[in-house]
Amino acid sequence: MRALLVVAWLLSSLHAFKLTELGDPKTGYTLMVLGGIHGDEPGGYFAPALLAQYYTVSNGALWVVPNINQKSITRCRRGIHGDMNRKFADIDSSDPDYEIVNAVKALINQPDVDLILNLHDGHGFYRSTYRNDVFNPAAWGQSCVIDQTCISDSNATFGKLDDVAQKVSQKLNTTLLADHHLFGVKNTKTKKEDQAMQLSLTYYAINQGKPAFAIETSKNLHKTSDKVFYQLRAIEAFMDIMDIKYTRSFELTKAAVEAKLEAYGTLHINDNVALDLENIKPILHFIPLKEKNNQFKLSHPLADVVKRETHYEVYVGHLRVLSMYRQLFTMDDSLKEVSVTVDGQMVEAKLPSTIEVKDRFTIHAPKQYRVNVIGYSHGTLKNENNISLSYSDMVPRFSIDKKQRQFRVEFYFEERFCGMMIVNFST
Repeated sequence: MRALLVVAWLLSSLHAFKLTELGDPKTGYTLMVLGGIHGDEPGGYFAPALLAQYYTVSNGALWVVPNINQKSITRCRRGIHGDMNRKFADIDSSDPDYEIVNAVKALINQPDVDLILNLHDGHGFYRSTYRNDVFNPAAWGQSCVIDQTCISDSNATFGKLDDVAQKVSQKLNTTLLADHHLFGVKNTKTKKEDQAMQLSLTYYAINQGKPAFAIETSKNLHKTSDKVFYQLRAIEAFMDIMDIKYTRSFELTKAAVEAKLEAYGTLHINDNVALDLENIKPILHFIPLKEKNNQFKLSHPLADVVKRETHYEVYVGHLRVLSMYRQLFTMDDSLKEVSVTVDGQMVEAKLPSTIEVKDRFTIHAPKQYRVNVIGYSHGTLKNENNISLSYSDMVPRFSIDKKQRQFRVEFYFEERFCGMMIVNFST
């Protein structure tokens, strides 16, 4: 287990975020799901992100790394340092992907791992016979890919790769969003026929005696939610074969998947600002930040912050969800919580936090602190402490959310920034 912790720490330090472990290997088989090795294949990384956030495992174990190649995901490129999935046979120590590739190899070689899935989006629709330029044997989309029929020299429980892949494809084909989305088994016969695949993650795994498969949803499916729907169904089919018992917190339908894909999580900044990214406006100005060494904590496993010359950009996967233009301050951590009257009831609110308001709120900060309610203006008043405010007092364009119901309340000691509270007016 110590080796696993080291690998997880390494992945985190390399900006590949953390390995999510669900369940207990001592209770059954362990499935490892790897996503995002190609940064321009969103079905291959959003599906394991939902897996990590919304699934629980009660028998067996599920290990998930949704974003192996995070920087390529953010930039929506196959690989900013070349194709990472062609670096598993040999990689030079000077290659920028060297440490990540070796960390993934170490994960694959963990004794508890019984089966590996590598998730992708591929072009076209795989068919065993040629029909046209979209439906043909050279296509990769809608296929369960194996490198060979079986792992003959291994005692691996799931070493009959073709048998397992056929079962998964058959299960997927029982519930299709359209008839032409049919799945098939694509055997690349890597050792004899595909030199490029000899460099891949799955071929490395099977040569370590570990059953490994790739799931390819089609790039011809235009909605990411369709790809994620099929990826999750494929993962669940593998879990069923491995007798891994699981539950998820949503119904596996196209509509439910679409809703989950829009849940972008939260962004914490310097332990004094917390923003809900789900309905956030795409641009926010005058966000209190330090000149350097700002700390960003993101709850979504695919989230990333990119520093630009004049602002910061927040991404979830390849989607830019927020641009923040900064206002520089020295920070002050002396104020931990504030008394607030919310709809007639006194409450204690920590900094940062969000308070829900139906009618009115009043901030009661200690007198040495200045309160700035962004969106409220009353002449030359410089401190908006102890003022009762309702939604009608606010200027909607200063809200931080698309529904124009959330407003920033900022706290200062002299000229130093202490923290932020969000007031959310219920509709």
